[in-house]
Amino acid sequence: MVLMEEKPKFAASLAHTYIQEKIQETSLGRPYVMVEASWEGCVLLLQGCSLLGRLFEDNPEPFVYVLTAHKGEELSALNHLKSIVEEDILEFTAEATSFSELLFLWEKKRNNSTEDIANLFLKYQAVKMDPNTAINLVTLWGLYGAGLGLHYPYIVEDLFEASCKLDPSWKEIYELGFNVSPEQLVTYIQEATEDVVRLLGEFSVQHYPEILEE
Repeated sequence: MVLMEEKPKFAASLAHTYIQEKIQETSLGRPYVMVEASWEGCVLLLQGCSLLGRLFEDNPEPFVYVLTAHKGEELSALNHLKSIVEEDILEFTAEATSFSELLFLWEKKRNNSTEDIANLFLKYQAVKMDPNTAINLVTLWGLYGAGLGLHYPYIVEDLFEASCKLDPSWKEIYELGFNVSPEQLVTYIQEATEDVVRLLGEFSVQHYPEILEE
């Protein structure tokens, strides 16, 4: 019996490509990724996939299929995406003023920390992470973004609008060198959506041409 090769999944493929470019090696040749780099990847996929989810809110099946690579399981995947958003990040969306801040609020809870964002960043930015762990983390945030956009598009719009404004409370984070900041997100939501749609289109042409024929 010939086994069919599994199709690549959109968020996972983006995460893999991003992290591969960030891999460094120790003096003993062990690969690692800086936590700061993985955080940046998380924010990029969170924003990009949330915009795609918002776009496909009324017709989610094609997007969900490209995310999961399992035809016929779109409804189950759609429900799963809603579940992980509601369990893991939804509580932070009311407080977050940017996609970056949403990640840090999640990190604070995960680390059971009472530190402010700047101190949390200083504490963990230089920590080394296994590349596979980083890929999984970035992929997860892509899925969070997809779920947020598909099920809570108004939150994506609010976060995007807030991210386009310079929040003085983030000044310390900018100065610490975190490369994904509201300053860099100053663009129209339509333009940002067009960018990720182009990326999704190129990926679909290569790996999912069947959905373009439907």
